[in-house]
Amino acid sequence: MMESNHDKQSINKRSLNRSNLIRDYDLGCYVSERSWGTVREDKSPAKDPWISFPFEKAQQTPFIYGEDAIAGFCDFRQTFVFSFAFWNGNDPILKERLFGLSNHEGNHGEDVKEIYYHLSATKDHSYVEYLYKYPVNRYPYEELREVSRQKSALDREYEIYDTTAFDDGYFDLKIEYFKVDQYDVVIKLSATNQSNVERTLHLIPQIFFRNRWTHAEKKAPVIELINKNTLLVDPSNLDPVDTRQGEWQLSKLYFHCPFEKAIFTDNEEGKRGLFHDFVIKNNPLPASKGSKAGFYHQELLQPHEEKFFCFRLSDKNLKEPFLDLDALMLKVKKEANEFLELIALPGKTPLEKQIIRHAAAGLLYSKTYYEFNVRKWIRQGDGVGRNREFVHFNSYDILSIPDKWEYPWFAAWDMAYQAMSFGYLDLEYGKKIAWYLLSDRIMHPNGMLPGYEWEFSSINPPVHAFAVMRLFRYEKDFNHVQDIDFLKKCFERLTIHFTWWVNRKDRNGQNVFEGGFCGFDNISVVDREGLQNSQQMIEQSDATSWMALFSLVMMRMALSIANVDPVYEIMASKYFRHFTLIANGFAKGFDRKVKNWSEEDGFFYDVIRYPDGQEETLKIRSLVGVIPTFAFEWIDDEELVKFNEFSYLFKRLLRRLEDLTEDVVFRVETPQKSGYLLLLAPMDKLKRVLQKIFDPNEFLAPFGIRSLSFYHKNHPFEFCGKKLGYEPNESTEKIMGGNSNWRGPIWMPINYMLIDLLLKIDEIFQDSWKLETVDKKTCTALDLAIDLKNRLTSMFAQTSGGRPIYGDNKLLKNNEFQRYLQFFEYFNPDTGQGLGASHQTGWTALIANIIIRCSRARP
Repeated sequence: MMESNHDKQSINKRSLNRSNLIRDYDLGCYVSERSWGTVREDKSPAKDPWISFPFEKAQQTPFIYGEDAIAGFCDFRQTFVFSFAFWNGNDPILKERLFGLSNHEGNHGEDVKEIYYHLSATKDHSYVEYLYKYPVNRYPYEELREVSRQKSALDREYEIYDTTAFDDGYFDLKIEYFKVDQYDVVIKLSATNQSNVERTLHLIPQIFFRNRWTHAEKKAPVIELINKNTLLVDPSNLDPVDTRQGEWQLSKLYFHCPFEKAIFTDNEEGKRGLFHDFVIKNNPLPASKGSKAGFYHQELLQPHEEKFFCFRLSDKNLKEPFLDLDALMLKVKKEANEFLELIALPGKTPLEKQIIRHAAAGLLYSKTYYEFNVRKWIRQGDGVGRNREFVHFNSYDILSIPDKWEYPWFAAWDMAYQAMSFGYLDLEYGKKIAWYLLSDRIMHPNGMLPGYEWEFSSINPPVHAFAVMRLFRYEKDFNHVQDIDFLKKCFERLTIHFTWWVNRKDRNGQNVFEGGFCGFDNISVVDREGLQNSQQMIEQSDATSWMALFSLVMMRMALSIANVDPVYEIMASKYFRHFTLIANGFAKGFDRKVKNWSEEDGFFYDVIRYPDGQEETLKIRSLVGVIPTFAFEWIDDEELVKFNEFSYLFKRLLRRLEDLTEDVVFRVETPQKSGYLLLLAPMDKLKRVLQKIFDPNEFLAPFGIRSLSFYHKNHPFEFCGKKLGYEPNESTEKIMGGNSNWRGPIWMPINYMLIDLLLKIDEIFQDSWKLETVDKKTCTALDLAIDLKNRLTSMFAQTSGGRPIYGDNKLLKNNEFQRYLQFFEYFNPDTGQGLGASHQTGWTALIANIIIRCSRARP
């Protein structure tokens, strides 16, 4: 269905409303939770930001590319930042940013050591709710470092809840933002003393400018007190910034506070951290105005007492800023709840509704200001050579990032899944970030998509086209709108990206691809990224399969565009031909003695080729052999009637190149459909792989699909002195650097892709397709999808033993900690415990998409 005139009028109206340069999305919780230890802030020759910019340095040194804070609030170019600093009376520093270990300090890599939750958020951050649990005891900074330093990779991480920090209680600090208008925001802090004795909480609501003046040799902007409760935030000294609608500059803001002790310093080297000394050491503050300001207040809280404090940030100097706040906040919160309840409607159980709502909150909260100008960064650095191939890279956008603390930067692989996560929640924003990577200031001129901040040249799976097409289908299914313009502009850029892969990652020209660190392939026994520079070559089942999927998606995309532009029928034929060549090279090849498919095992493997011509199969049962099932597409007979040119080219290729297509293009006629099935793994092989996937002794775990077969627990694979065995958490043997070694955890994106495959099979065959599992059960594709969905959601369920995602820790079994959900990077398949980054809602939010898509499947 094409976009209606009403839809076009609505879009045009929105565009006109943006001409005044004040937009709904201008202000929000766009502040990272960690900027220290990031590449952007590293100017050292050693190229090690963990060492050059550690946690302690962040107290004193202003950031160049982006500030960090606890639930910080800013404008869309981060001209200013509002945040809170707290003190429990015992810590050596104020609590104004979340603490965690660097990659050098943790026995399993970087890891945040705090307990906090993202409870609610709307698309434009008109309402945001965040909860932080702050210990009343001294925060154990050194203990966390020292104990972690002594642990080996065999030990689990030492967490904040393993210390005594929470033994005597904690403060519940709930921060809420209410947009009364685009530039009128009420901020509410709810502080609860969750201990059995009275406690004093020290508060500093603070506002400051990001330092954009020092390197530009400009005069600093000023914040000053204009009455006993109001700060004037004046950005007029700062240069305006370019936007699509023209130059934009932040207007003057007024910060209204119920406290009366105003304090000032400057967001500059040596002055930035003076609030710490003022509160903790009673050192006087020399300034009466500056680029950083706040109000200092002490509040005595009785045991389990809760108190509320309201603040207001506005572009108007309000005479009575706190009048009728309850009514204003209630209205905003009611609208937010209605939005979140509507989002959660497809959930069929209370647990599913809770998962959808909390996943949405975390995903929307992850919108973050991300600035990185590589050319400027290299000029300002001290001989830093990282990312020099990407000097064109220039980002100044509100992005969805994987995790605001552990992965506070963009990653192409993650962003594709994050875009899909937004499919049911904020389609326009999902399309925006899908396009972001394809834009000329991000995508390399040669067609390569940058991998991630640490190494832009790192190779990620070519899954971006799949994300674009999935967003198009979401909009078609949910809103009955087909955004052909979006599809068309993405298609042109994806064509360049496809060409880069064909030219750069197929050394022998046999359509069998190498991808280096291709997503989850670091469950291999070799460093495939490092192998790219050697004379040895790995013919990858997964990289080749991603390319087959890429070809099919581009074919499908071209056919969708051909609805309005018949020229694209030829492009659809081009990508169909690409698919057949890749499929043929994968299955047969012309000079390959060893193939990726093992008839004996019924599984796909990597093949390593040596300079002397020898070939060897790496018989590792991992996701590498599962991914070939994802290349699966359907062409209906009705389409062949509709697209005459494509139909002619399609059928001609079937006739003339039968040897290429006989195993991968199948004629299908069912009571529901008739047409052609295109798939990389022929139906008999597809079923054999699926039987392994749904075998408890292989990939099927109580809580989802493992990334490495349970078979390897008793049958480890050995190669060149390295051993690979099933480990449900992180690997104890390091093949890749840092925290990039896994031997079995559950990854939500791969489970999402499997459910996507099963629902496509069900759409075509319904009950006529059956899989006999190892326990002799006969299941339809829908049966398997629903079962997998239920296993994944059960990780979040409240049970008599607590929620599986939180493990067996006594503190986390407390009801106050069990009430809320966290979305981890990956999960223990045998226990359901969350692992890795604790707030990676970016792609783990796909659990909500899984619930919604399964709920919309046939009854």
